[in-house]
Amino acid sequence: MTFVCDWLSLSLGIQLAVSEAIKSGLHNSVVFGFGTYNLSSEIIVSYANNLTVIGQEIDKTFLIGNSPSSIFSIKSCQGLIITSLSIDFDPLPFTAVKPPHQTNINQQVEAILRYDPIAMRPAFDPNTYDMYQRPPPNTTTSLFSPGVLRIPLKKPAKFVVQDPIVVRYAFQKHVIASMDAQDLTIQSINIYTSWCMGFAATRTKRLNIIDFNVAPRSERWMSIIMDCMHFTDSREYISVSNSKCSSMGDDGLNVHAMYFIVKKIINSTALIVQTLSWPYILDVGIGTHLEFSSNQQPFTPHAKGTVVSTKIYDSLSQLYTFDSPLDVTVNDYVVVKTRNVNVKQSVFNRTSGQAILFQPSLHWDEGPHAINVTLSENLFVNNNEGLARQEGVITILPVPVQLVPTIKNVQITSSTFLIGNYYQGVIQSYNGNNIAFYGNYIATNHS
Repeated sequence: MTFVCDWLSLSLGIQLAVSEAIKSGLHNSVVFGFGTYNLSSEIIVSYANNLTVIGQEIDKTFLIGNSPSSIFSIKSCQGLIITSLSIDFDPLPFTAVKPPHQTNINQQVEAILRYDPIAMRPAFDPNTYDMYQRPPPNTTTSLFSPGVLRIPLKKPAKFVVQDPIVVRYAFQKHVIASMDAQDLTIQSINIYTSWCMGFAATRTKRLNIIDFNVAPRSERWMSIIMDCMHFTDSREYISVSNSKCSSMGDDGLNVHAMYFIVKKIINSTALIVQTLSWPYILDVGIGTHLEFSSNQQPFTPHAKGTVVSTKIYDSLSQLYTFDSPLDVTVNDYVVVKTRNVNVKQSVFNRTSGQAILFQPSLHWDEGPHAINVTLSENLFVNNNEGLARQEGVITILPVPVQLVPTIKNVQITSSTFLIGNYYQGVIQSYNGNNIAFYGNYIATNHS
């Protein structure tokens, strides 16, 4: 059954069409027509089975967010496909080329970065500079005079007169945000900007990204200031192909897992597991493999178990029963065991940070996630020269670094690296094991 969205300005009508399609059962479609759909709120897609949300084609169907929200908020769906449309926001989440006007006032400024108007990207070494702040809620932008914006600063900055800058407003939601989905496909989507990340997914089992593109719209100074793609606790596999991440203020692709802790031991096969700093419990199903590590070697599992039953214990915890006895202690870290990341025939162009980042980090309570990674036939152009950079276009960097290898079985092959003047290196690998680099082409801009 097909549900057609023909309300070009009513978010409520679009949400009703999506909700009716979900209620009607399996194998339904929600179809957007040609033209522009202005959205005052996010489209919530919850508990859908084999639903397809489809536009007419990239740049023929536009979804325009008119508030700082997600466009698609996905929860507990199976077999969902979102395809064939473009996404943008009006007003924008940052200043653009035009002089400041009505949409730039009364905004919370949380980031300011130096810009390079010639290269059309955030300024890069040696001119890289940005500042983040959390000003009081009642401190917002105002017009100092026609075309001149007054920006309150919480502390002194290093900017000087005539510095080109981009002012980034309060960080809000990702364009596409997904939790607990299975067999999720994002295909033939253009994203021109975002109030946070482009596509962020948590606990997705079997994730397929095809022809997914984040790039600045004509004459804009950048696309998004955060990650193009950010995947947490993805299970079984992540597949990215024929996609593009361009002109962002952070990483292209960031893959990691969440840490949780053992709160209480009931017996050798039953544990209470609690969230560490994330705002939701470790929600896994029967048959999920969990790994346990200690404070001494947080990124190296010392025990593994398969969940055979699960029960909510409190708002932050779950009771898990495992298929065999576990040798664990209270406050051990818990992370979901995941494998298989495949990125092919994709372009990472002028990402300020790394093109691809694998970084288990105790600072962010993020665990290891990169085992069995294949990066093939990709193009990397002028990456990792500005904001959030490390030492490699492709970076494997646990924080803190430990002596035992953490990231394993990574193949980088048949790819092209076009290196700028300020690159740090092609690969940064700390705690990597079995990292293969072959059949690649590297060119530099150095004379």
